[in-house]
Amino acid sequence: MAQLYRLKKQNLALQLAPKPFASGGEGGIYEIALPYGYEEYVAKIIHPFKQNPIRVAKLQFLVDNQPPSAQHNLDEMPKLIWAEDLIVDEHGETVGFIMPRAKGEKLEILCAPNLPRNIDPVWRDYQRGTADAMRLRLKICANIAAVVAELHATNRYVVADLKPDNVLIRPDGSICLVDMDSIEILKNSQTLYAATVATPDYTPPEYYSQGVEPGKKTIRPEWDRFSLAVIFYRILLGIHPFAASCRAPYDNLNTLADKIEHGFFVHEQAKKDIFSIIPPPHQAFFALDEGLRFAFMRTFCEGHAAPALRVSAEHWAMLIHDSPLLLSHRPLPSATVNLPDLQKINWVEEAYAKAYEKYTKTAAQLSNSSPSPIKTIVFKVIGALFIVYMLSNLLATFYIVLPFPLLFIGLVIYFAMNKMKLPKKENSQRNAAKEKSAAPKALAQDISKYEKISDLKTLEENQYELFTRRHATKGALKTFAAELNIIEQIYKRRRREALTTQNKNLAPLIKKIEAQTAQPQEGGFDLDSKARELMQREQAEIENFYNQAARMLNNHPVFGQLKGQSPNQKMIEVAAWVNQQDWLTTEERKEKIQSLQAELAAMQTVLNKDIQQTQLKYQKLHQTLQGQAQQEQSKLQQYLNNTLQQIEKEAQFIKHLGADNFSQIAQERIKIQESIQEKERELQQLDYEIKIVRQVIARKV
Repeated sequence: MAQLYRLKKQNLALQLAPKPFASGGEGGIYEIALPYGYEEYVAKIIHPFKQNPIRVAKLQFLVDNQPPSAQHNLDEMPKLIWAEDLIVDEHGETVGFIMPRAKGEKLEILCAPNLPRNIDPVWRDYQRGTADAMRLRLKICANIAAVVAELHATNRYVVADLKPDNVLIRPDGSICLVDMDSIEILKNSQTLYAATVATPDYTPPEYYSQGVEPGKKTIRPEWDRFSLAVIFYRILLGIHPFAASCRAPYDNLNTLADKIEHGFFVHEQAKKDIFSIIPPPHQAFFALDEGLRFAFMRTFCEGHAAPALRVSAEHWAMLIHDSPLLLSHRPLPSATVNLPDLQKINWVEEAYAKAYEKYTKTAAQLSNSSPSPIKTIVFKVIGALFIVYMLSNLLATFYIVLPFPLLFIGLVIYFAMNKMKLPKKENSQRNAAKEKSAAPKALAQDISKYEKISDLKTLEENQYELFTRRHATKGALKTFAAELNIIEQIYKRRRREALTTQNKNLAPLIKKIEAQTAQPQEGGFDLDSKARELMQREQAEIENFYNQAARMLNNHPVFGQLKGQSPNQKMIEVAAWVNQQDWLTTEERKEKIQSLQAELAAMQTVLNKDIQQTQLKYQKLHQTLQGQAQQEQSKLQQYLNNTLQQIEKEAQFIKHLGADNFSQIAQERIKIQESIQEKERELQQLDYEIKIVRQVIARKV
């Protein structure tokens, strides 16, 4: 027997799929069948043995305190998959919640040295070894850091179980965090509702050495800072930062958890003799920007014993943004302008396709056209003459005689002005627009009629009738699809025959064309290579600004004592350095921190201004390249069109298509496609009505 559920806040009946499509230690994830309009949501039903008043109170807190990144619209998935409403059973007990449907791949696909073999080709740009791949990976890191920083800024939430499996990514670099119902909730820096789970490979040293564990001690943001650094290291280098083999007496430390507990980060200078084998992927660490290396060292070395020194999510986002690789990135001309590759074109097939496209357009015009104005006028005149003749005979029977020319002219004027006006295209378009605008109103009326039916039996009969109509519509769709398939087969067969013949006849011409396209085009150039060269020059200039700032900072009496090479990096160190100055009072320390941070912020502002000026200069150079790309596109497109026209004329494809009655075939194809579209619209409306009827029935049961 199906469980009866309701959405607590919205007070709607809820019907779920019979079985979960995913399940974990906390509960199962179900599709939502009803109410209609929740296709982009899923339901999580907590396992009965996990349900308790504290969990219910925690879920209610999450529903009532939604962070900004959890908010979303239909066009954009949220960055946090958050509980939006509680689910209650027939006894009013909370058993779960609904949340937006998460879409994307698990971040784990980017955390190995190489991409998985069976991964979708859309991810190929993330394959390690190129500047583009590193840039895309940095973008994902920045997006993750921004979301975690927002959570920490609330002073309420700590993720606690931050790991690649709980981060979904999409090829455009957008991300979302899932399993947010297991997070730690704080109030006045103390646990209000404890986190429920943690993963050893991403937990900080205090988990092992100080007994800081979810549910036993308060989990603070410094915990997430460690997890975040581990995740970023894996995204950028493809290996865990503590993955290495140790020499004796530490050769018994085999797990990552053991090495995290002892703080055996592979790049810590003081511990370099501990390791017997450091896997090759770690070597890519030295190719990272200085700011990123600084953040990893800060988090895994100094932050091992002093969690407060770990780099925050906010500072991670700031350091990643400072990366010259990101600051100098520009889209390649090939990404903004579609340049046809003439050497990869099958000239005969393209010419044939062009000819068929002409026939298809002609067929569409024939199937939708009205009688021509000349034909219409001729028909009017003939009709008018016939009417005049019959009317004259009728009047003659009553001995009434009218001048024939006068009678004829009068009739022609009458019919021309009233009964036989030429059809106007704009009128037909206006009528079509009216029908289109009236369609939603008609649909709304059809739907509202079900709301007015009070008898459950009548509703069920309506539902059965809709099912029957839908079955018939699906049958018609299959029939049309089969007919369309036959026409497509005829086209493919005749196309194959024509191409087989013409490939032989046109061989000399095609050989000549291929020889022409193999030669460098006049004024031709590799625009993408020029764009990459510009980006490298821009990156070098930006790095030079950072080097100048580093020299100035290192000569400063205070900043020279702090780690880091840029104002933003030094900013991370200021508070810790000032707090070590024992001779300062609390108030003096506060003022000193503010003063030093203001000085660093001013230096960063000057640095940003220099970088922005450089970016503006190179932006203009890239715009010039894009203009050249557009000119190149026009030139190549003109050459392509002229060449295809020459081949089409030589092969006489138009004559071939006419001989095979392709115009008639194309007309029939268009009619079938229109029928299919009509049936698909009808099927869509039936599906919508069925869902509405189901919803109405569910409310009445």
